[in-house]
Amino acid sequence: QSCPISAPSPPHSAVSAMVIKAEPVDNLAAALESIPDDVEANGDKAIGDGKMEEEKRETPKAVSIRKLLSLSTPCDILALCLGILGSLATGTGEPFLCWKFGNLLDSVGVGSMKEAEKLVLEFVYIGAVVTVVAWLQGACLQFFSQNLSR
Repeated sequence: QSCPISAPSPPHSAVSAMVIKAEPVDNLAAALESIPDDVEANGDKAIGDGKMEEEKRETPKAVSIRKLLSLSTPCDILALCLGILGSLATGTGEPFLCWKFGNLLDSVGVGSMKEAEKLVLEFVYIGAVVTVVAWLQGACLQFFSQNLSR
């Protein structure tokens, strides 16, 4: 009894389908022991005696920040500055919201409901601005780091 299984062919092989014979196994331990030691889990033969060979890699030299920035373009520097400014603006959002929340609590206890509604709308505006600025920060710093790593 055989079961054809279609598998995507690897780019280095012309094999497009495999046939697996389903046979009942009485003793699983005996079946596992019959597999040769140099066969990996995917069925390929292991290279050498199965031990991983250590690759000698040279560690790259550390580069100073001045050298890194000297390799960047003016567009990269602009993206870095915008990213830093964006991170500063994102960081000031929370203290500003705490200050506004204190004003909101004061207006609910003593002030009118119109004042509270105005402050709640300010919360929404601050949240929208912080969201946009946080996205700008992430995009600019990601652009800078990707260009610098090339």
